[in-house]
Amino acid sequence: KVYVSLGGEPRLAVVELAADGSLAEMSDLALALPAPTGAMTHSRRRRRLYLGMRPNHLATVELDTAGRPRLLGVSPAAEFPAYLSVARDESLIVCALFGAGQLTTHYASGSPPHPELHRLPTAAEPHAALVDTSDRRIYVPHRNGMTTDWFDLAETAPLRVPVVWPRRPATGHATSR
Repeated sequence: KVYVSLGGEPRLAVVELAADGSLAEMSDLALALPAPTGAMTHSRRRRRLYLGMRPNHLATVELDTAGRPRLLGVSPAAEFPAYLSVARDESLIVCALFGAGQLTTHYASGSPPHPELHRLPTAAEPHAALVDTSDRRIYVPHRNGMTTDWFDLAETAPLRVPVVWPRRPATGHATSR
């Protein structure tokens, strides 16, 4: 099963990927949501999906053992996130807020609503928030392609003030995990 946030539509689609690469929507598993969606990430261990919803919310969706999605709840967010990821053993939702030029984290270990824990400024227009494989740093590239902020995720401290890597011409986009 592949879960698809349909940017602009208030629903989560579920499609099946066949061996030949074709996709078929599993309409019996589609989930209606209260607002149009955007960025999405997943928590494998908790069997959850987190979706940005317009204008400024996060939806928490639980997947049962058969993969059927169910809306658990909605949390307020500072604005519509451009990018979502999970960190600290999937206990944090990390949001890159493009318009606000900020990085926020939300506590995700319990049931929604997930309270905001941290909010730090970034360089202009962050378009991703990539958690490294050590689960200790968040890399935030910016649309201008010339700046990447990184944030330290010390286990017991809040996010640390970002350090900006030297500016140099962009060589492409980064990905993680």
